[in-house]
Amino acid sequence: ELKERLLSCARNILIERKNPDLTIRSVASACGVATGTVYNYFSSKENLIESVIQGDWSVMLGALEQKLAEAEDAMTGLEIAAHELECFSDRYYEVLQIPPTRLHWNDAFRSRHQFFADSLCARIQPLLERFDCLTHPVLPLFLAEALLVLATDPDKHFENVRPIFEKLLI
Repeated sequence: ELKERLLSCARNILIERKNPDLTIRSVASACGVATGTVYNYFSSKENLIESVIQGDWSVMLGALEQKLAEAEDAMTGLEIAAHELECFSDRYYEVLQIPPTRLHWNDAFRSRHQFFADSLCARIQPLLERFDCLTHPVLPLFLAEALLVLATDPDKHFENVRPIFEKLLI
């Protein structure tokens, strides 16, 4: 229960307060516990931030699975996935924009990229199979990577790549 409370406090600091400079001390203070108590559950600030992001990622994937199950066609499913990823990325915009000089954070986030791509691919593959669009075994991962790029770049939008996706689904 305390671990969930710590995650909730960290999420509040990261998202609601728009504070990418979360510290173990600020989380401990927000939860009314000693700093050392936070370290009992999370080895570092980066580990705590990753845990918050992964928890929200899992929730987003669950909602995405339900929406993809109701998609009328593969393209609609990909559009739904793009929208959900964009919302997720928007929620963590401040956190994801941490300057490159803070390499310890960037390395920690990059280390999770494969996890994000693989778990998204696992939702796209059944969608493509359901609509007979799985034309190549690499297609789900390719689409997952493309959707992740779209979600993290505010200048790129699904509508701009729709024609490319349509050609891939033929």
